[in-house]
Amino acid sequence: MVLVHGLYMRPWTMALLAARLRARGWRVACFGYASVAGGFDAHAARLAAFARGLGAARVHCVGHSLGGLVLRA
Repeated sequence: MVLVHGLYMRPWTMALLAARLRARGWRVACFGYASVAGGFDAHAARLAAFARGLGAARVHCVGHSLGGLVLRA
């Protein structure tokens, strides 16, 4: 599972959710991006590469706020 933070946030803001998901058996990674710089296409391309790099057959994603829009892109 990949967690994607929102506007003005950093990946560590998803740490509590990540810990709770890990406690329930999920393999979790937090994706970080510069939310106030760049565009959706660049962030989406980096996110896709990040997810492919996990080596999982299926990757679930959870986005908070702007992170959801990056996931949609």
